[in-house]
Amino acid sequence: MSGLGLQLEFGHEVVVAQGSPALERVGLADGSSRDADLLLVAAGIVPNAALAQAAGLDTGRGIIVDERMQTTAAGVFAAGDAAEWRGAPGQVPGLWTVAVEQGRIAAMNALGGNERYAAAPQPTALKVAGVDLLSVGQFQPGD
Repeated sequence: MSGLGLQLEFGHEVVVAQGSPALERVGLADGSSRDADLLLVAAGIVPNAALAQAAGLDTGRGIIVDERMQTTAAGVFAAGDAAEWRGAPGQVPGLWTVAVEQGRIAAMNALGGNERYAAAPQPTALKVAGVDLLSVGQFQPGD
């Protein structure tokens, strides 16, 4: 991307965007500012697990589920952006393909099945400024 003349910065908290009608500068939380033509915000997702927590279910970032997508209450299932799989603590993927598979497994098990969820590496694609980038697999492999 830098070869295309783009300067990228990460890990900053933008508190103000300046310019009208087009973006010209951004003000950062540390008091500094930068000239800018484009502001991309990647904030991720924040599951709303308040109802589950109030009902006494175990929660972390999301509603804790086992490999059957069952919560800590028998017969209660969660899937998709609200579910935090016990096999990957703290992670809520927020990807459509994951939500569909988790929903399928939760539905089958709610109907008396015994399906198991196994996370698989999800491909992520980026196409911007003439750069096609695909990422898949573990970037921090385990043993």
